[in-house]
Amino acid sequence: KSELGLQRVPGLDTFAGVVFLNQSENPTPLKEYLGDLTDKLQRYDLDNLEFSGKKEYKIGGDWKLIAENFVDFYHINAVHPELSRFSRVDDHQPFQGKGQYVGFVTNPLTNSGGPGDLHNFNLFPKLNPVEATSALFFQLFPNISVT
Repeated sequence: KSELGLQRVPGLDTFAGVVFLNQSENPTPLKEYLGDLTDKLQRYDLDNLEFSGKKEYKIGGDWKLIAENFVDFYHINAVHPELSRFSRVDDHQPFQGKGQYVGFVTNPLTNSGGPGDLHNFNLFPKLNPVEATSALFFQLFPNISVT
C-alpha cells in the first residue's frame, strides 16, 4: 500500500452527478470554476437524477469540433432542415454567464408529434412555467456536455 496506494487528489467534487478531479496543487474550487451555472440550474435537482441508459457514438473527428457543434445552433437550417421546422434558429438564445462554460436555451420547445415532445419527459417539479417549456444546453470546459 505504501508503494502502490492511491494518491490523494487535491480537487475532488461533484456537479450534476459527474465527478470532477483536479490534480493541480491548489485547484480552483469547482463551484467557483463553474461560476453562476450552479445557481442557474438549482431548480433542476440534477444531483438526484438516475441513470437510465447509455449510447456510444464512434466519431471520426476531434472532440473540440463536436463540442463546438453542440453549442452552435446557427447550423440548424442548413444541416437539419427537418428539425428546423419545429426548432427554429430564432427560438435559440445564448444563455451565458460567469464561469467556465458556454450555453444556450431553446424556448419555446415545440411539440411536433415526435420523441422530443414535452409529454415524453418527466418535468422537474421546481421549474417555473418558462423553464418547463425550455431546453438548456451547456458545454463545461473542457469537454462535458450537459443538456
